[in-house]
Amino acid sequence: MSGKSAGILSEVHKNKQIAHAEKCETVSGQDARQNKQIARLLPRGNPNRNRFVNQSLGLTDY
Repeated sequence: MSGKSAGILSEVHKNKQIAHAEKCETVSGQDARQNKQIARLLPRGNPNRNRFVNQSLGLTDY
């Protein structure tokens, strides 16, 4: 491979990396950990469905 084509390929690769980074807009590790902690605190599933199930089982006071 001649030096010229190698330079073009590395330029294309660099542009792909930049495009990928812009598409992802990666969050820092701290933000990711914080989001996981928040997600753990939030109830899973559809709250209305869960409320209906809990009411029909007599588990709630609402």
